[in-house]
Amino acid sequence: MHDYAVALLFGAVIVVVFAWDQFNRPSYETSRELTRLVELLTPSRMRRRTVYWRAYSFYAGILLVVYATLCAYGSLLAPALGLQLPGLGSPPEIGASELPLLSRAAGEAAVSGYDPEAVVAQPQVLGRQGTRSGVSGNPAVPLFVSLVIVGLAPSVPILQRFEEKIRFGAHRLSGIPTRLVRGGRRLRMKPMNVGTAGLLIPPRDWQRLETYPLRAAEAGLSEAADFREDMTKVFAIRAWVLQERLSLGDSVARENLAQLEGELTHSINRLVFTLDTLSGFEAAHGAGAAIEPENLRAAWEAATKEAAQLCTDLCMLVMLYVEHGVLPTDDDAERLGWGAEPDAGAPDGARQKAEAERRLIRLLSDAARYVDRENVGIVVWVRATAAVLLVAFLYGVLGRPESASATGPSLAGGNPLALGFLLAMSAMLTYALALLVAISWQQSAYQSGAWPNPFTDHWVRWLPQLAGVFVMSGLAAAVCVVGYNIYATIATVGLEKVLANWSGVLFYAIAYEGPRIVLGPALGISLLLLIDAWRGGARGEVWLPRLPYFIGAVMFVLGAVSRLLVSQVAAGSATDFSLLSVAVLGRALAAGIVAGLIGLAAAIFVRATLRVEFARAKEPRSGDGALQPAE
Repeated sequence: MHDYAVALLFGAVIVVVFAWDQFNRPSYETSRELTRLVELLTPSRMRRRTVYWRAYSFYAGILLVVYATLCAYGSLLAPALGLQLPGLGSPPEIGASELPLLSRAAGEAAVSGYDPEAVVAQPQVLGRQGTRSGVSGNPAVPLFVSLVIVGLAPSVPILQRFEEKIRFGAHRLSGIPTRLVRGGRRLRMKPMNVGTAGLLIPPRDWQRLETYPLRAAEAGLSEAADFREDMTKVFAIRAWVLQERLSLGDSVARENLAQLEGELTHSINRLVFTLDTLSGFEAAHGAGAAIEPENLRAAWEAATKEAAQLCTDLCMLVMLYVEHGVLPTDDDAERLGWGAEPDAGAPDGARQKAEAERRLIRLLSDAARYVDRENVGIVVWVRATAAVLLVAFLYGVLGRPESASATGPSLAGGNPLALGFLLAMSAMLTYALALLVAISWQQSAYQSGAWPNPFTDHWVRWLPQLAGVFVMSGLAAAVCVVGYNIYATIATVGLEKVLANWSGVLFYAIAYEGPRIVLGPALGISLLLLIDAWRGGARGEVWLPRLPYFIGAVMFVLGAVSRLLVSQVAAGSATDFSLLSVAVLGRALAAGIVAGLIGLAAAIFVRATLRVEFARAKEPRSGDGALQPAE
């Protein structure tokens, strides 16, 4: 067992190192905004370090779950793939002599999922000497599985797509690169309103801003106003940021992005030279007149397109600097001394600087609030899952003084801490993946502008959406709890006997775990309604204070009813309610209380997170085009 544990840990380290290298690879298509920046920006530079580490932990955690699952099912997968590993022979006589039947004793023995009254710990495969045996205890298995993940995932198309989807989901949930792209779009869309002079922008650039649009209009350009706004942002950002006429922070972050700054500065100089030539500004005076009219218009159209792309790139650079603390928003303007009113006798330059700081802070704060709405997903999932695990753990430690199941002592051995960990693991199987699927679905649809809000839209629009989320998250929960039930049966009676009666084992696992499967999707849908109420304006605000208690009540009912149905299945009849007893009703009441507390705690955690951490980012917004994973 010691050798197996060492091999398991070593394999996990291999997977974590592999995850670190993979996670820093782009998982998104090179969109128009990223065409000239993606080669200079890795995902680790698109978000601040804390957010990046949180997203990496999420990605690595999923890969470790896959790794642990493959190790646990090694005895099933290795023979199926025709693999021969050292020590993989026929296992000795294992455990029980027959499969579970539809009886109370068998039902309680095969229990898995979240069941406070019938907890069975991680099952052990026991050989004749009473030690863990077979492939599950062979140290070759975790090493082989880890090398398969590292070696085959990047080269086998199906595995590569699976890994890429996980990476794309982790990137998307943490705002890589959506925060950068959408923040840049928002900045470009908002007018600067800087006037016609001053604000630390050089006088020659102001003259260019007057000359360029006039010459472009004379050449037949119909979007001269948009062109002027783009060039205003280009000149302002060049003066304020690239030329450091405003106070900037975090010099280390700027040094890391020095190459990007250099590329953008070169692009600005090239564009200005082209526009000077076309407009006849300064030394290039008269050059534009020598160009044929049809060629002149085409040249101006190409230049304005280049100006638009460069403006977007610069706006993305500004959002990147906001992310890394180089530029402030109104929440941390005091850190850099921005926005302070100059003294009455201050020179004109100081007044221009203060005004430029105030204008830029307004733009950056608006863009930051706008993109913060899209980072709700991963934070909500982490807080909700933490609440679920905390309630389950505390119930195991405090809520139940003994650790015996209905058919005998649990493998927790009477240790309340061990029982708490077992209940937390069971709760994770029931809730964690279902919540992740539900929240990820909502966030993806919301970012695409395709998520109708139940508090502002007609039920015909949002009901099918919620039904789809319920079904998909229910399938995710079913994979977890039914899969563990089957694994528990294999570990109890052996793989050969399970395969011999596969249909019966599968039917019993689905029948027994089916009632519990609804708990995860129900909590997921409830939390989505909570998020929608937070975003739903005045009507949502009416419901927001009440929803946690409503969610707790719904989860209490579902928990109690699901426990009753599980007891019926375990007793051999799902419809004969004459088998109910006071003990069964007591267990159902306890299960309902725990489920209700889980729902209440998760809802309160999520509501507090939305109100405190995202208080300024809840106003509704229209959708943008969504990035798609790279093929």
